[in-house]
Amino acid sequence: MDELENKIKQNSAEKISEYSEDNFLENYRKKTIEHWWSVYPAIIDSLNAKNKKILDVGCGNGGLTNAIAKLGAEKIIGVDISKKWVEFCKKEYSSMNNTDFYVADAGNLEMVKNESLDYALLNFVLLHIAEKEKIQKIFSEINRVLKKGGEFIMSEVHPSALMANSPIRETTNFLYKDGSRYKTKIRLIDGQWIEFSNVNWTLETLSELLQESELTIQKISEPRYINDAQEIFKNIKIPQYIIFHCKKLNQ
Repeated sequence: MDELENKIKQNSAEKISEYSEDNFLENYRKKTIEHWWSVYPAIIDSLNAKNKKILDVGCGNGGLTNAIAKLGAEKIIGVDISKKWVEFCKKEYSSMNNTDFYVADAGNLEMVKNESLDYALLNFVLLHIAEKEKIQKIFSEINRVLKKGGEFIMSEVHPSALMANSPIRETTNFLYKDGSRYKTKIRLIDGQWIEFSNVNWTLETLSELLQESELTIQKISEPRYINDAQEIFKNIKIPQYIIFHCKKLNQ
């Protein structure tokens, strides 16, 4: 069996990371601190949040949700499939009267009314989705809840970051192929490492699925680390993340 066949066999056996263990969740919380040096500022800069209704799908520990709420959003709804994350958010941000948090699947946002939102965010969710049909369902739900002219902002790991190891990321079994699974170790801000088992979707496929869901790509951005980042992150030249800025056009 050649090297490619070995990779494919290992790839299909990978189990996607589950966000249920306390130790994993605590390490992931530290991982999201690094997002404040790169992808989160770029997302916030894309929003005109004041008096807007916003959905944050895959809200995790709610840090981004809370920051947007403080910008004057009329309402921001945080959704995550992890019951532990949602329990944490409800407790941590209980003083915020413009936030609600729900345990929900991204493909079933039944708590949100049709065409009721100005923005929808989807951050690092699709790398946990193993079926193309599930992504189609998620995009369809995003389209349903957005007002006409509403904006959809989606961030994912940049494929270039997965193709070349660096001082902050090491990836194995990566194939640039739809539905392929891979392992990636990411350096935390305290010097420790966290390992994920994720799923890859090509940019071509994501673009096609967005178009099919009538979410038109307006811009693609590749945020870099800001000057306040730790030196080891700031010195990384390859973009680690990619952001799709989309709009639901008026019908």
